[in-house]
Amino acid sequence: MEIQSRRAETGNKDTYIQDRIIERHWNVSHPLNSAIEMAMNAADKSGEFKDLPGAGKPLEFLASPKDPVIDRLMKENQAKPLAIELKNKITELRQAVKAETDESVRKSLMKKIASQQLRLDLELEALRKFG
Repeated sequence: MEIQSRRAETGNKDTYIQDRIIERHWNVSHPLNSAIEMAMNAADKSGEFKDLPGAGKPLEFLASPKDPVIDRLMKENQAKPLAIELKNKITELRQAVKAETDESVRKSLMKKIASQQLRLDLELEALRKFG
């Protein structure tokens, strides 16, 4: 049924299939992510997160960074960590792929997404290992 409605919107079955492949490949890092997200959204809507201890306060591990000088310099210069920049770029590229109708441009954008995703994965791995 979803395929039918998407096909009616775009008029192109291949575009719909490519969109689903991209979403499955890049958006799902663990099979339980969607279930966890649904549970969190339901809890948020029912107000279960309203009275948590420390609500509205900075997270401890972010409030006292390992290198306060670098943290201060980044805040003063409105700089963002590389991982956040890469994540934002990937999000922009995904939106561009969804909006694009030309197949060659879509393929080029998908290659850029793959490249940026690899960079993001490497950056996150380095952060986990070395802080």
